[in-house]
Amino acid sequence: MVQKMREIRATLRELGFECRLGKGSHEIWTDPASPQRRVVLYGRDGDDIHKYQAARVRRFKQGSMVRQQREEMPHGATM
Repeated sequence: MVQKMREIRATLRELGFECRLGKGSHEIWTDPASPQRRVVLYGRDGDDIHKYQAARVRRFKQGSMVRQQREEMPHGATM
């Protein structure tokens, strides 16, 4: 199933990313905690996303889950 732009935008908001407008229809989504983590999206809400955009957001989502697990671990424990 191909994801839509609105789904990716909602996922990025859940992860805490902030949007700023680029040129034309481009949006630059940045993680305030780590500004080098960003993804550029373009298109309308109903448009299908590109594979590279989906892969990038999936990596961000997996990375945030790992970070959350580390924060929940007792001090001194290792993964």
